[in-house]
Amino acid sequence: MSHERLRAILESCGQLEHLQAFEAQGYDDALLSVITEEVLANEIGIKGGGYRKKILKAIQAALAPQCPREPEPATPDPSTSTPSEERTKIFLSYGRRDAADIAERLHRDLTAAGFEVWRDTQEIRSGSQWQDEIEAGLRSAQVVVSLLSPHAVRRGKDGDSVCLDELAFARHSPPPTPIVPAMVAPCEPPFCIYKLDYVHLMEWKSEAVYQAGLKRIIQGIHDAKEGKTSLRAWDAQLRPMDFTDYLYHKRRKFVGREWLFEEIDLWRYESEERALLITGDPGAGKSSVVAQLVHNNTDGQVIGYHCCQSNEIETLLPSRFVQSLAAMIASRLPDYAAQLEVPAVAAALDKKRCESDPNGAFLEGILQPLHALPNPEEGVRYILVDALDEAMGHAGSHTIVDVLASRIERLPPWLRIVATTRKEPLILQKLSALRAKSIDASDPRNLADLGLFVRTRLQGALAEKMTIAKVTSDDVVKRISERSGGNFLYAVRVLDGLERDHFSFNELDNLPQGLNALYLDFFQRIFGKIQGRDLSPEAEVSFQKARPLLEVLIAAREPLTIEELSAASGIDQETELPHLERKLAQILSAPLRGSVRTVALYHKSIADWLALKDHVFFVSAKQGIERLARYTASVLAKTRSNPGWYARRHGVAHCVQTGDWET
Repeated sequence: MSHERLRAILESCGQLEHLQAFEAQGYDDALLSVITEEVLANEIGIKGGGYRKKILKAIQAALAPQCPREPEPATPDPSTSTPSEERTKIFLSYGRRDAADIAERLHRDLTAAGFEVWRDTQEIRSGSQWQDEIEAGLRSAQVVVSLLSPHAVRRGKDGDSVCLDELAFARHSPPPTPIVPAMVAPCEPPFCIYKLDYVHLMEWKSEAVYQAGLKRIIQGIHDAKEGKTSLRAWDAQLRPMDFTDYLYHKRRKFVGREWLFEEIDLWRYESEERALLITGDPGAGKSSVVAQLVHNNTDGQVIGYHCCQSNEIETLLPSRFVQSLAAMIASRLPDYAAQLEVPAVAAALDKKRCESDPNGAFLEGILQPLHALPNPEEGVRYILVDALDEAMGHAGSHTIVDVLASRIERLPPWLRIVATTRKEPLILQKLSALRAKSIDASDPRNLADLGLFVRTRLQGALAEKMTIAKVTSDDVVKRISERSGGNFLYAVRVLDGLERDHFSFNELDNLPQGLNALYLDFFQRIFGKIQGRDLSPEAEVSFQKARPLLEVLIAAREPLTIEELSAASGIDQETELPHLERKLAQILSAPLRGSVRTVALYHKSIADWLALKDHVFFVSAKQGIERLARYTASVLAKTRSNPGWYARRHGVAHCVQTGDWET
């Protein structure tokens, strides 16, 4: 089409601004459609559907032959396309440096298939806030199509990928948005979607490969809208665990620790030791460090990770550790994924083998196949394990610590172990078989990190309260640092208390000293003060009402539903339990079991403190186990064919603990 002809058409309709946009963007088909449609609607004034479409097509047909055009996209399979009246909103996530061409083609073809596609270069308007536009696009999307490429998943010196933040937003902003990944260039998929099967589009310039991939993407979008998820081939066999939500919450508002990350890098490159322990007291922020290492994963140094959680019994099982770790490694290393098809490796990772001999399964299913692989170009890489001390609480004949310690010398030369644990002498002694260098998370540099964290929090909702109280951020940092002993959980709880007016900026000198003193202060505020060495009569009565609930919570092997908690504790679900939940809200969490809300203690350190016998708020774990044994035995006796979740998974164990298995 000649320049003059286009100018004449647009000038006759008073549409010079469209001409300028058209020239700036190039002869873009999508923009041409917008221009001609607006000309029809605004200038010709035709609003009728069918007749308007005829005129639009006629104008496009008249103009199109003279326009430089891309090859026409293939007509999608009608059985998988979306009716125009039900346009599904798609967010297209991709790296501009190495996936712009495939993103452009998919944008056109998905639009032609009837989808409404959000893509940054098309949707972000001049002068708008880029991050806000991205977030708005994600919030409006029903499905995210993620194009995986090295630029899209990068972390490191060249800058972090926006695509990874887009995926994290899609997964964790309620409600989560389903993701359909497609690999368009060789790379390691991020851990947040490692379980998802991806469409193979690395050879997308081949028309046959592209068309097959496009069909799979369209089918994946339809499946995602129906709540169906396509998982990797090994998912059914290995049943990998997904810690993404857990780590997402652990790394919120993370700051500092650069010194610790530098120590880890130094150990990776210069030390011959096969394992590294990061030690610290409860609440020192060890899990947050793990969450940040997994999130950053510079140069792909982490090839697999595991989070031991005392109230999630599945995470403590050596068999589940081995299988889940194998799946994670397979998602990072295609050559290892291919080894999963070898009969001997598949047999080693079988559920029964992992349960009966986790040490052998770890060796034959993971370490030996990894030995057969070439050394990675990235150099030393490692497996990351959080809270090994909690793994020691597993009551079986083997623990995750046993699995690692028994095979530490059989690791490939390029593979190491990094683990976190509390720095208790007994635990460190049991872990001595790892012969690891230890980094103390209470290092003085940690105080600088804690100060940075406090200052960051003070810039938010607390700033106005601090101004009214006429205190400076230096004053607040100094007081909290002095009383926390470098404990991040202490700082978090105090800052939360300042926001809720449980503490005052004018009384910072009266803050409790240390985490245990902070818990004691909390319980006194909600139940009543201590008089001498005992609770006041009123406080004793108030606390006795909550004691059965706390006994069950500290003894439970995983979070309980409201119904389970009520039945086990004997506290009425309709009247008393909601009142106690509100009262104890600051020390409770509400994780989901599928779509069902459950209740658990906020942090293991609370259970540890409650179980100490040297204070008046002592709670007996033994009593809690007995309550749970009676409850689960009753459920199993009444409904043997289909008992509830908790009774089915833990009833036998609780009955064995109390020696009451005959019931």
